[in-house]
Amino acid sequence: MVHFKLEIDGELKEFNFPNGWDEVTIELFEKVAKIDHTIENEITHALTVISTVTGMDLDNVRLIPTNEFPKIMKNLDFIKSDPPKKQRKSIVVDGEKYFIRQKDDFKNLSVGEVESIEQIKRKYGENIPAAFAEYLCVFLRKKLENGNFESFRNSHMERAELFRKNVKISDVYGLFIFFSSGKSTSIKGMKGSSQKAVKKKTSSKK
Repeated sequence: MVHFKLEIDGELKEFNFPNGWDEVTIELFEKVAKIDHTIENEITHALTVISTVTGMDLDNVRLIPTNEFPKIMKNLDFIKSDPPKKQRKSIVVDGEKYFIRQKDDFKNLSVGEVESIEQIKRKYGENIPAAFAEYLCVFLRKKLENGNFESFRNSHMERAELFRKNVKISDVYGLFIFFSSGKSTSIKGMKGSSQKAVKKKTSSKK
């Protein structure tokens, strides 16, 4: 994590933001994915992203000195690219091991799994990133004592919040290429010309 200190009304406060996809939970990924990408003002868009990843109030983000702004954006450059497509077979979530269903398993889904996937698709439409945690409820499984994977139950959908808060997007991103039909699901949270826009704004004041 990157630590950033900002003086607000005479009080020095510290904020943290991720330095790479390995530090981004599904919950944070979802929040950034919900940012309205039609925001035309590039500075406003960038400030909104910073507010989201740091948890800072947007009004406080606007207090960031212009000379510090490009530095913060540089640390968030990783958001411009897709998370890594790791080939993971299992992950540990809150102390328990879950195994990731592999591509071949997609050919042998149960009726209940298909039903849940269709419900998720109807709920989120094309917004695949917002649906990650719920998809994981279908494709992450524990192993039973006999070594077999647990059968899918509708109650597994209750694990969504657990996965949302504890699973790093870099560990499961590759799985969602299947749902996006090859389309990029990365978050283009920081527009490349935002730094130029800030510099242009500040230079015009001189």
